Amino acid sequence: MAARATNREIESSLKKAHSSEKSVIKILLLGTGEAGKSTIIKQMKIIHNNGFESDELREGARILHGLLFRALEKASSSSSVVSIEKK
Repeated sequence: MAARATNREIESSLKKAHSSEKSVIKILLLGTGEAGKSTIIKQMKIIHNNGFESDELREGARILHGLLFRALEKASSSSSVVSIEKK
């Protein structure tokens, strides 16, 4: 009898898991490197999950600052190459 009760509990648990899994939408994103797959995921997260967590925002800001500084360094060093006068 105990085995049947355990079996019923397991079957019930599996049915609940299956019904909750049916409501989950899964998307397969395919593409080459740098095709924008991660960008799509981030945009979906912003739209549907109320944005980013604070640690994700801090990490994003750190990355953006690094990119900005590298761009400024390149612009500054290339100004002498193309003969732009600094005022």
